[in-house]
Amino acid sequence: MPITDTDIDDYRNALSDLHDQLNQAYWYASTIEAKDALNGLSQAVADILTEVNVEALDENTDKYKPLKEKIDAVNKKLKSVKAQIDGWVHAISIATEVVKIIDQALAQCAKLYPI
Repeated sequence: MPITDTDIDDYRNALSDLHDQLNQAYWYASTIEAKDALNGLSQAVADILTEVNVEALDENTDKYKPLKEKIDAVNKKLKSVKAQIDGWVHAISIATEVVKIIDQALAQCAKLYPI
């Protein structure tokens, strides 16, 4: 199935929302370890967002495989964060929003980068 401009825009928007939400969660994190994890993940999401903005998303390009590997690694971390966020961020509304945005980003990613 070809990747549409709408799919790419939806993925960019999901990544941007996720980046913003991770940055907000950072300020509510209860430990330095949680802050470090959230900051690192936020930076990884920003790196992918930058690449998605400048690289072709066509799986026939040479740049697709390294970008997909990076996305797969970040998606794995996102799934891990979903399981830990309640322990890291004690503001329930922030933790809930992070999980919601993670789910949205993963769903949009699946449209572009099928497992």
